[in-house]
Amino acid sequence: MLRMVRLLRAKRLLVKLGTLLSPFVHDRFLATFQLSKLVLMYLFFLHVVSCLWFWLRRKLNDERDWLLELGVRNADTLHLYMLAFQWAVDFLCGGDSQVLQKQSDLALSSMLKLLGLAALSYLITSTIQICTLYNSSKCETIKQQCIAYLSKHNISRELSTNTLYYAGAMMEHVERKRELEAERALIDQMPRVLQLELKTESYAPVLCRQSFFMNIGAFDERVICNICDVAIKESPVMPYDIVFSTCTPANDIVFIVWGSLRYMCSPYSVQHFAGTPKLKGNGLATLGDAEIKVHKLSAGDHLCEAALFTRWTHTGKLISHSACMTLSLNPEICRQVVARSAQVHGAAQMYARACVNSLNESTRAWTDIDKFDYSFKHLRRWAPLDSTTEKQHIMFISHNKLEAGTEAVLMHEAVHRLLAVQRGGGYSASVFLDCENLSDLGTIKEHVARTQNLLILLSPMLLFRPWCIIEIVAGVRHGINMVPVEIQRTGLKFEYPDEVFYSKLRGGRILDEQAMQLLNAEQISLSEVETSIRRVFELIAVPFSPHKSSAVRDAEVRAVIDRCDLSVRYSLR
Repeated sequence: MLRMVRLLRAKRLLVKLGTLLSPFVHDRFLATFQLSKLVLMYLFFLHVVSCLWFWLRRKLNDERDWLLELGVRNADTLHLYMLAFQWAVDFLCGGDSQVLQKQSDLALSSMLKLLGLAALSYLITSTIQICTLYNSSKCETIKQQCIAYLSKHNISRELSTNTLYYAGAMMEHVERKRELEAERALIDQMPRVLQLELKTESYAPVLCRQSFFMNIGAFDERVICNICDVAIKESPVMPYDIVFSTCTPANDIVFIVWGSLRYMCSPYSVQHFAGTPKLKGNGLATLGDAEIKVHKLSAGDHLCEAALFTRWTHTGKLISHSACMTLSLNPEICRQVVARSAQVHGAAQMYARACVNSLNESTRAWTDIDKFDYSFKHLRRWAPLDSTTEKQHIMFISHNKLEAGTEAVLMHEAVHRLLAVQRGGGYSASVFLDCENLSDLGTIKEHVARTQNLLILLSPMLLFRPWCIIEIVAGVRHGINMVPVEIQRTGLKFEYPDEVFYSKLRGGRILDEQAMQLLNAEQISLSEVETSIRRVFELIAVPFSPHKSSAVRDAEVRAVIDRCDLSVRYSLR
């Protein structure tokens, strides 16, 4: 009884071991068995030929004693068999033998050589086929594992089909990556000049389909050669692979060499785009309640062109529909290459300026697949970029530090946090607060000019502080969207200016002598101060209660954000 139990345990162990090793042992054993069978068949063929040859030598050449002439008349049977076997190999492999003395020998030798050539060809072909099947058996093993998983978990038919297709493409993708690595290793061993020529002829035709690089090539082909050499890499893509997703930074410009991809962009909030869209046909797909436009892309198309000129965030999702090959262009390296060419750099800056202006002035939402089409020859009207016109801040918080420093910090933190939630984490514009971001008061007007919204925290002494007045005047001068925010806190009641206040301001009884000197140094008159302050208080102030609950504060900050201009403003990189 004990012996039976041990045998059952041993059997279970062998079954488990066989289950674990079966995908590998079975394939390897099968390949070895097939190769062994081929070798045995060839050896058997040689055996038959050697026996036939020896028999024919004895029957057809009675007048000559071949065995006596070769000195093997008294040899044993094994020796004679080995001699006949050697003759057979010589004839099958096309060699010469000393036994060829008659016409019948030559005819028989020719027939055996033809048979030997056919048998050898069959052996070599079958060996190659078996090795190929053994290599592909790994992919078959993956497919078998997928089938077992799909059956076990009752996966739907549509998803099962996609999964099996993906498994089949997986090994092809791995093999393609190995080929690319081998090609790179081969090119790296070649002379530097030859490397440059090979990369240029491979990548330049794809690159120059885009307007910017076509213009550069017309100016200086050497710049295109250098871009192809250092800024481009080949990227194979598997079927159903996600190349990039919505709200992720665009680090590369994508050029499609071959294959088919689908670009999907929702006209609604990006929050609706987290998932797998379902195709409807007619170029549309659905995801939840949102309708998504599907764009079919193929060889010759490119995406994320704007990433070359500004900080770009993906506005959609790119998914491969089949196995694809793409070229990824690094914008940073490309800009460095262009900057080294004095002839091209100036024209490239004008091109970039035109593209950024198109982004800012467009009345529609720009996407990854939108393209620019300018000519260097027709861009003379674009003046060099004035850095003071770039919108680098989403908001500028103007406040009196002595009275509202804490409130400004709370506002700064809340706006950052709520903007991140509202924009899905994909919004990177800054909120400027002078106590954190300012190192030189002399540049404060430039920072105001570079903002989209000026938040003015109203505290009792705000309009008596010269720097606060300078910020308000700068905002009015540059047409900045202004949002007055009334701080509601005990002991911090702001008195709105009336005609008595404006009369005192014109009479010089509001600002002291030091404040007047500062305004004069900034070329700001009292009449302009009055006009700017009146402009601010034509707007309705939004309340902000720093000492109330966080829920109340967040609601008030959302009201502030709703009053702000949050349209994206692009700037040159």
